[in-house]
Amino acid sequence: MQPGQLYGNPFQEVIRAVARRVGLRFVLNVVLDPGGNIVDVQAGDPFLVHPYLIFSASSLYNRILERTYDVVVAGVDPPHDASLFQAILAAMFVGLAPNAAVRPDGVILLPAATPEAIGSGTNAQNFYSALQGVRSLDTLVAELLEHGYRPGEARAFQLARLLEQNKVVVVGSEFPEMVEACHMYAATTMEEAVELTRWWLGDDVEALIIPHALYTLPVHPIADPREWQGLAVSDEQIY
Repeated sequence: MQPGQLYGNPFQEVIRAVARRVGLRFVLNVVLDPGGNIVDVQAGDPFLVHPYLIFSASSLYNRILERTYDVVVAGVDPPHDASLFQAILAAMFVGLAPNAAVRPDGVILLPAATPEAIGSGTNAQNFYSALQGVRSLDTLVAELLEHGYRPGEARAFQLARLLEQNKVVVVGSEFPEMVEACHMYAATTMEEAVELTRWWLGDDVEALIIPHALYTLPVHPIADPREWQGLAVSDEQIY
């Protein structure tokens, strides 16, 4: 399952099934911009309101991307760079989106100071425990698939999948040992990160900067007929 994937998303399917079973007939829902301001609000039939708001959110957050890049800088807006557990979502949006911005074996540079280290919540601690407790990502993936996830460990699974195909360099973290314990690379400055990238990929690379990676979802230039701007609407409604 990818970020922004609604069609074929088992979580969405369960939510819709529960809504039908309990007889849900009315919802009030909104779309927020990155500043938390309401930009759209709809109320009524839950199976119409939700797909309608997908259109609104897609036009705000989706960006068409026609090709991949060797290096992508995933910008993280404060306060989301305070903890690694939160900041790492930006790298996932870049590498695991329906139309990933970075090519396989490419590099994601993630500027994040992470003054709160991994984060204080249970989910963040479980995320860190799962990653730093294994020597290989293959082992982590196999264990989570076999035994299931505790809260927060699903994000560790997603990060492991990302790191199987891309290197992630966290730039400017106050806790570089924590970054490396999570199977990523730590660089003190962006200049150091660029030099590390040149060591891996050489000088002839194409780079993309996504200033607000947590609020940007790269999508295909030609969407599936069931989709609009890359986010699938309900397959049970025809518009």
